[in-house]
Amino acid sequence: MILLPLMLSAQGKFLLPHNLKKEVINFKLINNLIVIDVAINGNVGSYILDTGVSSTILFKENNQDISEFKDSRKIKLNGFGEDNALEAIVSLNNYFKIGEVLGIDQKVLILLNGNINFSEKLGITIHGIIGNSFFNDHIVKIDYLHKKLILYKREFFKMPHGKKYQTFPLDFHGGKPYMNANIVQDENSRDITPVKLLIDTGGSDAIWLFEDKDNGIKVPEKSFRDFFGEGITGSLYGSKAKIRLLYFGKFNFNEPIVSFLDKKSTSIARKIKDRNGSIGGGLLRRFTIWLDYRSNQVTFKRNREYKDKFFYNMSGLEINYHGEMIFSKERLVNGYFYIGNEKKPIKLNNNKKFSHEDAFIVSNVRENSPGGLAGVLPGDILLEVNDKYGNEMEFREVFYKRENEIIKLLINRNGVHCTFEFFLRNELK
Repeated sequence: MILLPLMLSAQGKFLLPHNLKKEVINFKLINNLIVIDVAINGNVGSYILDTGVSSTILFKENNQDISEFKDSRKIKLNGFGEDNALEAIVSLNNYFKIGEVLGIDQKVLILLNGNINFSEKLGITIHGIIGNSFFNDHIVKIDYLHKKLILYKREFFKMPHGKKYQTFPLDFHGGKPYMNANIVQDENSRDITPVKLLIDTGGSDAIWLFEDKDNGIKVPEKSFRDFFGEGITGSLYGSKAKIRLLYFGKFNFNEPIVSFLDKKSTSIARKIKDRNGSIGGGLLRRFTIWLDYRSNQVTFKRNREYKDKFFYNMSGLEINYHGEMIFSKERLVNGYFYIGNEKKPIKLNNNKKFSHEDAFIVSNVRENSPGGLAGVLPGDILLEVNDKYGNEMEFREVFYKRENEIIKLLINRNGVHCTFEFFLRNELK
């Protein structure tokens, strides 16, 4: 995940045509992130819808002509991460179209750093991020279960109510919505800690918390250090752990998995008064949500995924999309493979049938994780998982949910095919 905590003021409006009371927009849900099709100045692309970002963000591709973006100026950005600030271009008076929804006089922020790449993480080309200006002018319903956004004209909509629904007040900072919740951290304690959390549809994890000893928020003893993604200025690290309980209103979650971010990574976010973390897509996807920015409120209704367990990547391997490669049904293999630390020779086969399939690359390996202890390294190209390759590989499902299952990987390392085997282990038990 990439974080862009920008504080630029919103500009422009999103409008529905006069003859429409609402507009339904289909979206893809990829790694708990909402991805929609957007035309900006006539150019269609795929964008992440992110309540945690103030402005619309475009990722500049190599050699991309950005002369169409007028009224522009250069700025410097600071954000989550451990490295230096980035250069970006701010452009005004842009035109958007999302379904039948029209965005006029829209501000766009064009990042000039080609290293920021959602596409590798999500497996489809991502052109940028649509920020909070999308939510300002209408009531927006997010139906995670059916993968639909519905924008309602305010004058024709009545907020649902009843036992299945609950409405909460929102507090806004920099155009971003925050709500109050409560946590109980220790298994042996009933101490309740109130927390103020950003509603962040652009975060794939369920819950982020900022360690704060003064506020009683601390990383549990049973935890491990983990890599959380890329900020605009560097990598994000922290600790993964479980807490006893998180709840808001009548909705409660037992033993949710929480990402505790390092202080260095979150110094800017901590400047928001009383902010303690975020609620991300891993929790939000368990609801249908109505966001009403103008009335400063959000309404939740749980869906059938509400009681699903919380999972994390037990393999310790961060996987990115690596494009297509040529595969053969009978692989030509030349080199060695490993079972644990034991090195064995590989037998040669004849190649007969070839196909183009998706391949993936290992971008990060968690220290002392099952995948790391088995010998997998960053930069290894992942060809097969449990004898499945290409689009058949469901490694996110396998790595997250099947504790104690044996995992078999076929990897290309510097042109040599190697196999690795390990058992998934839940380090938070």
